[in-house]
Amino acid sequence: KTGFAFLIVSLSFLASESLAQTSKASVFAGSGFSGWVDGKGEKTMFGSPTALAVDGKGDLYVWDGVLRRISPDATVVTVPAVGSVDFRAVFDLAASADGNLLLGERNSVSYFNTTSKYLSRFVNPGGGWAYQDGPAQQAYFNGGDAGLQLAVTKDDTVFVADSANHRIRKIVGNMVSTFAGSGNGATIDGEGIFCSF
Repeated sequence: KTGFAFLIVSLSFLASESLAQTSKASVFAGSGFSGWVDGKGEKTMFGSPTALAVDGKGDLYVWDGVLRRISPDATVVTVPAVGSVDFRAVFDLAASADGNLLLGERNSVSYFNTTSKYLSRFVNPGGGWAYQDGPAQQAYFNGGDAGLQLAVTKDDTVFVADSANHRIRKIVGNMVSTFAGSGNGATIDGEGIFCSF
């Protein structure tokens, strides 16, 4: 929603708070007790929410060990994946340009169609860790303990913080390339692969 931000408050097991332009915070969903209970508003329970994103329909998705969807009226439902691919540990969520979801896992990136509930792992489906650019199915990442963090532009370019490889990767269509970072763990400004993270 315009003028609103959603914040995860993991320690008190609240899925989010809505922060209006008036800087007043209110609980959007979650009772404050740990658990996995669907429902509405403060009658729901979350285990340990760690990532969230708003899709093209205005629904808020939360990773809570499982994928949960919160509609604008604060109704919470658990969303299963359809198909042969199941969820792995998710470290980040981002809305794709078509209004669906991208999931940043430890070493892979998945696409979740919020209408059909179909989940496909389109980057590094095997989940192995290494560093390799090229076609998405053959590329390798190493998110380390932080997992892969995502940002998506309006033209559907996906930028990935590839933490343990000390690089920022770029996904355009089906191709993965290195956008910035030499691979050396350091803090050095510069252009492209001549900088370090």
